[in-house]
Amino acid sequence: AKSVKTPKVTVQTIKDQNTGYNLYKSKKVDYTTLSPDQYKASKNKKDYTVISQASTAFIEFNENKKPLNNTNIRKALSKSIDRQTMSSKILGGGGTPATSFTSTKLAKDPATGKDFAKVAADKNAVGYNLKEAKKLWKQGLKETGKKKVTLQYLTDDSDGAKRSAQFIQSQMEKLPGLKVTIKTVPFKQRISLSDEKKFDMVNTIWGAD
Repeated sequence: AKSVKTPKVTVQTIKDQNTGYNLYKSKKVDYTTLSPDQYKASKNKKDYTVISQASTAFIEFNENKKPLNNTNIRKALSKSIDRQTMSSKILGGGGTPATSFTSTKLAKDPATGKDFAKVAADKNAVGYNLKEAKKLWKQGLKETGKKKVTLQYLTDDSDGAKRSAQFIQSQMEKLPGLKVTIKTVPFKQRISLSDEKKFDMVNTIWGAD
């Protein structure tokens, strides 16, 4: 590190992971991120590596809108998502199910030395339980006077974000009377719409940067 200097680094923005993967295989780029299928094909190769990122993805609900201003509705939506399956199948094992805002391996509890993500975890707040989700959903609908609900899920237009959104859509729509639509936009537009509160649900990422 003291003697090796890189005079120039060129960065390309490539939204399509197949394009990035093909450029890598043809030696036109030195680094690319992988889709779940590409991960399966590459995980045993010597040039495959894991780079941990201290970031947490979560769904932000617009509590200014009905019925998302209802606590039971929000709890039901949260508990309808199987995060473990999402991590292993949809993300190809490239993520860890979040239990709080704190990323795993980010910090240790000074009192115990344990991973602070585990210390801060609240299983009652974040956990998959479809039976309980349906019960909370039914209660929330009764409290808000609704029988059917349509919600829009706002996310980025990258391949990974689209895959995640489709999985979340399929999970949430197991709640009776719920329809979830997906709106994909460029990153900058997603940030702008989030700031303006022009969303029902939005994929948000917090990073320890």
